[in-house]
Amino acid sequence: MRVDLIMDNRYPQYIETIGYAADTVCLGLQSQGIPVQMAYPNSQTLRNIREATDSNGILELGHYYERQGRDRQICGAPDDDRTILLTPAALKRTSAGIRNCFGNSVERYSNGTVLGEGVASLSRYMHQQIGQSTGLAFTTLHEAGHLFGLYPHGNHCQCPTCTMQNEQNLTKLTSWETEQRLRTTPFCSSCSSNIRRR
Repeated sequence: MRVDLIMDNRYPQYIETIGYAADTVCLGLQSQGIPVQMAYPNSQTLRNIREATDSNGILELGHYYERQGRDRQICGAPDDDRTILLTPAALKRTSAGIRNCFGNSVERYSNGTVLGEGVASLSRYMHQQIGQSTGLAFTTLHEAGHLFGLYPHGNHCQCPTCTMQNEQNLTKLTSWETEQRLRTTPFCSSCSSNIRRR
C-alpha cells in the first residue's frame, strides 16, 4: 500500500507551492502509517493530463481517470496503491455536473474495478493572500481519505477539525492552525481508526 503524490510541474510559478503542499501531505499520511512517494509526472501521465485538458486549460476528470485507469491496467499497478495529482489547473467532471471543485477521487468504479486515482486543485486557492499550499494540502488529504475508504459515497465527517469534513471556508482551509493540524493529526480518531490500511 502506498500513495504516490504526482506534482504537476507544467507551471513553474506554482511548483514551490505544490511542493510545500506535498511535504505537508507526506507528514500527515505518514502520521497515519501510510507510506508516501512524491514524484513529477512521467511521460504517460503528462500525456494523459494534456489529452484530458480542454482549450480553456480545465482538466476534465472523467477523461483523465479513463486514461489513468487504462495505464494502471497495462502496467499492472497494485490494487492497493493510490495516486493523487496535485495541479494548479481548474477541474470539471461533466458527467457528474461538477465544475471548479477543490478535488475529486475515485477509489473504484461501480462494477468494483479499482481505480485509486484522485486529483487536488490549487485553482480555488489562488486568490488567497496566504496559505495556498495549506488549502491544497487539505484537499489532497481529504481525497486520500476517500481513496482509503473513508466516506466513499459523497458523505463527509461531522467532526469540525477532521480533514474529512466538507469544509468550504477558504479562510479556515488556509489558516496556520489548519496547516499544523494537517501535519500531525489530519483525521479525527474515528476516521483514523477506519482508514483502510491494507
